[in-house]
Amino acid sequence: MKTGLIVVVAGLALAGCETTTTGGAGAVEGRPVSAANVPAPVQAEMTRRGLPLDLLIEGNDGCWGLEVEVTTPRTGVALKDATGKQICA
Repeated sequence: MKTGLIVVVAGLALAGCETTTTGGAGAVEGRPVSAANVPAPVQAEMTRRGLPLDLLIEGNDGCWGLEVEVTTPRTGVALKDATGKQICA
């Protein structure tokens, strides 16, 4: 059941995002973060989407992403705001 939930949440996270996870436009490579260190704009976007903060990764470039699967290094899709702009520190 837990695997199915992760797939559903990841599918929701991808809605409206580019799905490239291995490089190229929209890809983020970074590290998982503590919920206490998440900036307010990122928290607001995650709340707007109804997604848990544990999907977040902070990119090596200061931009934020949504982890779609656990890889080494961590990779995911860019977290974009309601206007389609990627959220960066």
